[in-house]
Amino acid sequence: MECHVCNQAAEEGDSVGDYVAVDCTDCGRYRISGTVIGQLERGRWLDTAASQQWLEEQRRDGVESPLITTSNVVWDGVWVQG
Repeated sequence: MECHVCNQAAEEGDSVGDYVAVDCTDCGRYRISGTVIGQLERGRWLDTAASQQWLEEQRRDGVESPLITTSNVVWDGVWVQG
């Protein structure tokens, strides 16, 4: 699979409930909600630098596997089919 944040190769971990666990060498271990994944599948993409910074801040605060949700996601753009 590809990392949802940086699009590099990543491993998918156990998924429980409405999220997918991801382990990426660049972004680390994190979880991402199904709602955010749905938006990604519809053509949106994350702001890589801002998302990586947020993940690092969460880990510094003691969160081992931060959860990216619609309340904390930082979007970078939308792919418009033309």
